[in-house]
Amino acid sequence: MGGKDGSRGYLYQTFASIFQALCLDNWDKIYVEYNSENDKVDIALERNGNAVKSIQVKSSVNSFDRSAIIEWTNDLIKDDIGATECELFLIGQLAPSAIKFKNAIVVLQENNNDKTKLGNEYLKALSNFDISIIKGKILRIMNYPFDLSILTDLLIASLLKYLSIKGFALMYDQLELIAKAIVTDNFLSSISNTGIEKSIFDSRIEEYVLMLKNRCFGFKTIGIVSFERGAEYLSEATEIILSFKEKFDGRKLKPEYDWDRDIYQELDTFLKKNTDVNYKYQLMLEAPLSIAFATGRILDPKSRISAFPSNPDPLHKSEIWNIEDSYDATFIDFDVRDERIDINESDTCLIVSITRNIEDNVNEYISDSGLKIGRMITLTIGGKGPSFDSIQNAAHAKNLVQQVVESLAKRSTVERRATVHIFVSAPNAFMFLLGQRSRGFGNCVLYEFDLEAKDTGTYSPSFKKLP
Repeated sequence: MGGKDGSRGYLYQTFASIFQALCLDNWDKIYVEYNSENDKVDIALERNGNAVKSIQVKSSVNSFDRSAIIEWTNDLIKDDIGATECELFLIGQLAPSAIKFKNAIVVLQENNNDKTKLGNEYLKALSNFDISIIKGKILRIMNYPFDLSILTDLLIASLLKYLSIKGFALMYDQLELIAKAIVTDNFLSSISNTGIEKSIFDSRIEEYVLMLKNRCFGFKTIGIVSFERGAEYLSEATEIILSFKEKFDGRKLKPEYDWDRDIYQELDTFLKKNTDVNYKYQLMLEAPLSIAFATGRILDPKSRISAFPSNPDPLHKSEIWNIEDSYDATFIDFDVRDERIDINESDTCLIVSITRNIEDNVNEYISDSGLKIGRMITLTIGGKGPSFDSIQNAAHAKNLVQQVVESLAKRSTVERRATVHIFVSAPNAFMFLLGQRSRGFGNCVLYEFDLEAKDTGTYSPSFKKLP
């Protein structure tokens, strides 16, 4: 193998090792260029001191043929390091016969290596292959394209999944830079004969994340939290954090505290102290919708602070709601209903249903509380209706926010001078973007629903006097 082929082979081996490290959890130590008896194991994974997976990496500009794959498979399995999983990691194109062999192996494994359950086509593809050598083992043949740009994109996707699970929210250019760095940087050289422990691998990836975020992008992550349950990841995922936990019982503000006096004022002071026009900020909001709205109101465009929210799903795999996301003509709009329900009243009730339909709950609250409403503006996400995946990205959210703004702009002068009562079921990220546009809404009163049914089981006002 020439120098060029050798360096290319090492590069692809590096890709393979990082794929393994990022995508698998059942290991605590990884080796590159593992010191096996026959020198056929390129990568090995260990757990509790025992080998659990052996991998051989092959790359070629030419098509892989069936006979070569059978030879490499035999070599890998016979170079036994005690692993029950064996994987042939092929970077390049498979010849038709090789594809048939790969597919036959998949079907054979699905049938517990019982070839009597295979059809003639699969048996023919497995001819000259000694099936007995994989008894009690899991054999996988993985195939990736011989294209560095595609491999890099796949690595970025794996890195995104890995970091999202750990609570980090990054933009694409940051992920791309980190992916290139971990491939080319010499820290992987320590994964050779001595191996590297998973905890060290994780910590080094985290070092790259924090270094690149802070030094290369002037980018900081801010966390705002009021929930005990489900928000534990924020302490590691954020550099700056504001906690309201002691002021809340679950999602309900404790009776000794006031939303405007104790929450808004502290939030306003915190954000103004910890933001700067020279940085960009990723906001991770694990708090009631009202706080997300107030955060957006404070960090509105006139603040000159570049901030955008992440939108974690229930597993906290944060999706970055980047304001640069492109608009898509297929975005689903709101179904809008604007009703004048009492000509003697000037207040407006705004109902926004994105994650769940709240119209009945709001109407029940208005009836029970005696709230005086003159106009009812109801916006319900179209298509399949409210759900937790109704919004595609930040561009979609901004489009929906604009529809809310346009709906409120149709109020009369008298109504705009009165109060708008805001009831929303939506992601916090949407609520943040809505808050950024809310200065023109006039006086706003926000409401929180008792989701945990600990108290009223209905709505109660939160902020009443937003500046």
